[in-house]
Amino acid sequence: MDDEDITPEEEQERAEKESGIQFRIMQLQMEGRLQKTIKALPEPPLAKVHRDYLLEHLAFAAKRHVKRLEYRNRVTRQLSKAVTQYWYRISQEEPKKQRAEERRLKKLAKATATLVKQKWNMVEKVSER
Repeated sequence: MDDEDITPEEEQERAEKESGIQFRIMQLQMEGRLQKTIKALPEPPLAKVHRDYLLEHLAFAAKRHVKRLEYRNRVTRQLSKAVTQYWYRISQEEPKKQRAEERRLKKLAKATATLVKQKWNMVEKVSER
């Protein structure tokens, strides 16, 4: 509507009507019956159809496939580590035996040196008398 064609009485009427509407809105808001945001109602659950069951099964199969792959990778890493450790132990076996033999010989040499020293000490004591 054009505002130029309105008479003062109509303008007064319109202002009263609008103030009445504003008052009613404020009153409803105070009572809690009128909210500024409208809550969206949840959609009702739909009945499952064949497609839904098929998609559900495919999602399950995909998860199972991923778990199998993860399991295979984990087992492969464990086996690889076990084989590597086995061959490392095999390669270290010979040097380990050599070090053990060297320790045994050093111990034997030390014991022999101690016995020889004791014998010489006895010989010196006997020769001094």
